[in-house]
Amino acid sequence: MSERQDYFGMDDAGDGADAWRDAALSPGDEAALEALIEAGFDASRVSESHRARAERLARMLGVLDSPVCFESCDGADEIMARVRGVARVAGAALSRDDVDFMELNPPDRPIVATGQRASRHAGIRGLVSGTSPAVGFDQELCDRTFELVMLAEESRQRLRIPVETVGGPRWSWRDLVTIAATLLLGASVILPLLAAGDRQAQRLACASNLREVAGAMGQYANQYRDSMPIAAASLGGGGGAGGGQRWWDVGTSASNSANLYTLVRGGFASLRALACPGNPSACKEMRDPRAIDWACLDEVSYSYQIQKGVQSCCLNEPSRTAILADRSPVVRRAVAGRVIDPFENSGNHTGSGQHVLFADGAVGWLTTPQLPNGDNIWLPRTIEVEIRRVMMSVDPKLRGVETPDSAADAFLGP
Repeated sequence: MSERQDYFGMDDAGDGADAWRDAALSPGDEAALEALIEAGFDASRVSESHRARAERLARMLGVLDSPVCFESCDGADEIMARVRGVARVAGAALSRDDVDFMELNPPDRPIVATGQRASRHAGIRGLVSGTSPAVGFDQELCDRTFELVMLAEESRQRLRIPVETVGGPRWSWRDLVTIAATLLLGASVILPLLAAGDRQAQRLACASNLREVAGAMGQYANQYRDSMPIAAASLGGGGGAGGGQRWWDVGTSASNSANLYTLVRGGFASLRALACPGNPSACKEMRDPRAIDWACLDEVSYSYQIQKGVQSCCLNEPSRTAILADRSPVVRRAVAGRVIDPFENSGNHTGSGQHVLFADGAVGWLTTPQLPNGDNIWLPRTIEVEIRRVMMSVDPKLRGVETPDSAADAFLGP
């Protein structure tokens, strides 16, 4: 049995129950076990310094995967069959002397031979059958070997912790990680589709709003000689009672948005119809029946054709003039004192484009603020000409007092 002690790398210490409680791996075996665990129980991946011990531990741990169990047994044949099964799983084989001894001393009869080999066979039979070991059997080695197996199995279980649901199947961490990865992959596909669907729904609602506003403008034109909605004091370029105020000053008498708000004051359209779903700051309910304009620039969802007094365009001529669109990003940048990009799309729809209402009542979706005739809906023609002249190398400035060049010049704000 000293040969087996060297095999497992253990020292002699204690006996009986004390050995069971105080059993511990030798430093070499402990280091080899840790290296084997880190290598995923693949001894070939263990460093050379620990590989020999790791291979022995790996062979021993292979017994844990065997269907052999060490419960109490009654039949001697069954006992010896299990002993042979353990030997086969561990990759071991009986020597010729042991085979001869077992043939002379079958397991269904008491051992009549004496000597060291007889004592060892008697001890093995006693261990498997659960009876007291024969004289000469090393109980300490048995206890410490079993302790080593238990420690190794505990280490293996730490690497694959099962998750058990009440009354349900057992799941390993590998299963949970696989499920989580599948869910993440699915979410990476589904979430963009949901976001795209939400954006599409906003675009449809926005287009519906503009068609409703087109109907409201038609009703207004029928009452006011084909005129577009206008407030008497709200003329572009600081005209009327504005006294030099800018048309992007929402809430003042010079504000161009006050002209569009005339539809609300006259009962032709609701605030909800003038609130784009893509504008989180849009005002959808009237707070003050006496209001003549929105409270601030952020509440305005749509940019309206800048009015120029009697020269303002009508709804019937020219028919393809843009008169209303998703709010202008150029005006927002100019108000903040930032550099403007004349070809930037409205922020109502994440910069993908803007809906435009034309004088003939048609609603279209444009992916650029420039109309087919070259007219930029965010700028008056004078600035457009300046940009073309210097090949877009100039930083165009808006002061809030500019007016369209003519009735056919689309210039929307704020």
